[in-house]
Amino acid sequence: MIGGGGGGALRRVGKYEVGRTIGEGTFAKVKFAQNTETGESVAMKVLDRSSILKHKMVDQIKREISIMKLVRHPNVVRLYEGFGEPKEDIYNLGVHHWW
Repeated sequence: MIGGGGGGALRRVGKYEVGRTIGEGTFAKVKFAQNTETGESVAMKVLDRSSILKHKMVDQIKREISIMKLVRHPNVVRLYEGFGEPKEDIYNLGVHHWW
């Protein structure tokens, strides 16, 4: 089980158990998540597909994802994978070290 604190129901997305919200913006929420196979803790950015479509931000999100795949810097969250269903939210998975 996730050690992210707080109660509430956990959601499973692929091989990740998603816990509490650790940040929120206009088009996305960042959630604490844990890989159920490796136990690795990550930050999962959950993008609100309807808001992105409504504000015509699809190209900007695609650019952000392609740039995040390339960038390797200690002060920038690394994109591990991105996934989503056509009619659901989009998930971007980045590493965040919890200490």
